[in-house]
Amino acid sequence: MKQLGRPCLTGLLAGWLCAAPAAGAEPRVKKPKSGEPAAILATAQLRVWKDVLASDRPVKITLRQGKKTMAELRIVEGLQFLEYQEIPSGPLVIEITDESEGNARLASTNAVFEGGDFFTLLLQENDGRLGVEIIDDASRPEAATGELTVRSFAPILTSLEVKIGSDVRLKLTGKAPFARLRGLALRTVQIDTTGMEADGKVVNWANELDFKKIPRATLLIVPDAYGRIRPRLVVDGAAQ
Repeated sequence: MKQLGRPCLTGLLAGWLCAAPAAGAEPRVKKPKSGEPAAILATAQLRVWKDVLASDRPVKITLRQGKKTMAELRIVEGLQFLEYQEIPSGPLVIEITDESEGNARLASTNAVFEGGDFFTLLLQENDGRLGVEIIDDASRPEAATGELTVRSFAPILTSLEVKIGSDVRLKLTGKAPFARLRGLALRTVQIDTTGMEADGKVVNWANELDFKKIPRATLLIVPDAYGRIRPRLVVDGAAQ
C-alpha cells in the first residue's frame, strides 16, 4: 500500500498529524505475480479505528475512483472500531464526513490498496482537526519474530504499563499512548495490562496471545458500550 503525500508523524507516546497529499504523485498498483489468480487481487480488506474525540460523531468513509463511489463505510456515534471490510483494490480517494453535520467533510486523502492485503484507517483528532493515517497490516509469513502494537483510545487513563510474558515491560503515558514492539519470540505469552485513572484508581487486565498463530497483533485499549475500559486484542492482517 502506498499513501500519497508526506507520511503522518508517528512515534512513541505520540498522536498522528494528517499530511496533505503530494501534488502530482503517481499511484502504483501492485502487479499480479506469475500464476497468481487475478481474482485474489480484486479486493483488499480495510478496518477503521477512531479515538474517543472522533467517536463523538457518526462518521462516513467514502471510497472513490474518480467520481465513482466504490464503497462506503460507517461508524455510528460512540463506536470506535469497525472490523475488516472488503473494499476494491487500486488507487482510491478517501473522504471522511460527519453525518451529524450534513456530511460536512472532516478530512480526505489518497491511497493505493494492494489486492489481497489488509489495512487499518486510523482517525484521531488533534487540536480540533481530524488526522488520518493508513497502516499496512499485511502479514509477513516469513517473519521469525512476533510484533505487538499498543494503542490506547482511553483518555481516562493517565498511564499504562504493559507486561508481555516475563521478559518485556513497557510504560506509556499521555492521552493517546502508542508503542510498537518487534522481535518478540514466537510463543504463547500472557499480556498483563495495568492502567491508572485520573482519580488514582488502578485497573488490571490479562490477555493471552500465541505469536506462532498470530505473529502481528494490536492491543487496542478502548471503552466498551458502557464506558468501561476493555483492552481488545486484535489480529493485524490475516492469522497464520
